[in-house]
Amino acid sequence: WVAAGHFDASQARRLSTFLEQLGREALFRVVLIHHPPTIEDWGYRKGLWGGERFRKVVAEAGAELVLHGHTHRSTRRSIPGPNGAIPVIGVAAAGTAITDDNHGDPARYTLFEIAGEAGDWHITLREYGYERGGHEVAKLLELPIA
Repeated sequence: WVAAGHFDASQARRLSTFLEQLGREALFRVVLIHHPPTIEDWGYRKGLWGGERFRKVVAEAGAELVLHGHTHRSTRRSIPGPNGAIPVIGVAAAGTAITDDNHGDPARYTLFEIAGEAGDWHITLREYGYERGGHEVAKLLELPIA
């Protein structure tokens, strides 16, 4: 009954190397991780063991966006980075049942528009899907996140 993720020291070294290299190349860095890396979403059975290590790597090396799944919920959080807060976005599953008894958000998908250049990136999040009890896909949310 444990569905936790693990982020160990060897993963931390590799992630740090990649983030630093891509940062030197002035590229937009998106980190994809299954389990939520934020303190708010940590739980012994379902959290990311090594989440503090992950946050430390990102805080030192930097990233422009962190995306995660696992919770089946749409969430917007942040973690500290070398140049300010880094958005951490939890995306709901596109295949989640549209019922009132599921524990996640019903069937959704998220699109990100990324514009700008190194040091001046702009990210807009657009979420589409079903609302509880709804039967048509609609735009549920549009907002700038950075």
